[in-house]
Order: sequence, then structure tokens, then C-alpha cells
Amino acid sequence: MSLADRAAASHTIHQGHGPLPDAEIIERHAEAFVHGFVEREAWVSLLVWRGTVSGRRRFRARLAEPLPLAAGRRVDVTARGERFALEAMRRLGAPEACVLVKDGLLEDELTTLQSALHRAYLSGSGALVSAVPGRLCFVQSADGTRQILYRPRETSPASR
Repeated sequence: MSLADRAAASHTIHQGHGPLPDAEIIERHAEAFVHGFVEREAWVSLLVWRGTVSGRRRFRARLAEPLPLAAGRRVDVTARGERFALEAMRRLGAPEACVLVKDGLLEDELTTLQSALHRAYLSGSGALVSAVPGRLCFVQSADGTRQILYRPRETSPASR
């Protein structure tokens, strides 16, 4: 991933307070995914695993199972191709830099949106492609279910 892509990924989370290390960007995306899209009862069991190498491996393995997702906006892309998912993510505001958390990876990583979706579709394993922390992601489980989850940006009374 280029330096510009890393800076964009860092800015997506940290809004101008200087660049963050990759590991911190990845952890913030994972935590924001859980808090933004997973049922509250499952938060602790998912996040407690993220603190160690073996815990992150367990988190990735957990993606293979259908997760208890909170009610919200989603686009089912199970029957759609990779190109459709990529264009839908872009239309919903996905930047080119994102985080890939996938069952079978040795480490979670920063990568491009296109590469992350391509690798998720090819593998067929559990995957999370987090584009905007807590607001826009792609989730795939090993049973073949693929969804884009999104939450619109909250508007303040002053911006209305």
C-alpha cells in the first residue's frame, strides 16, 4: 500500500492528528465494526480476543460463522459479483484504502478496497473489509453470505 493510501486510511479514523501506526488503524476499524454493526451482547466476546496474536486469529476464525448483526442498513450481495460489490461500496463512500480482516490471514492488513474484495471473494472464507470505521464495511461468512453494511453519516443540527 502506498504512503498516500496509508495516510488516507489514517485520516479516515484520526481526522488530522497525525498518522497512526498500521496496527492501531486496524484495531480501530475492528472495534468500530463490532460497535457499529454487531449485536451488543456479542461485543465483549469478539473484542476481548483482539488483544493477542492468538486472539486476533480467533476473531478472524469467528468471521467464518454468521455473526449476530444488529438491525440496520445492508445490501445483500451474496448473488452478485465482486465488481458489483466494489461499485456499491464506492457509491456509498468507500475510500480506496481499507482494512482486510480475513480467516486464514496471518495478520490483518491495510490494503486497497479492490484487492480486499477480490481476496475475500476468491477465498470464500469469513472476511471483513472495513472501509469507513463503524459506518461502511463488507462482511462475508463461510456459508457464502455476503453483505455490505452501512450507516449514514450523522448530521448535526447546525448542518441541516
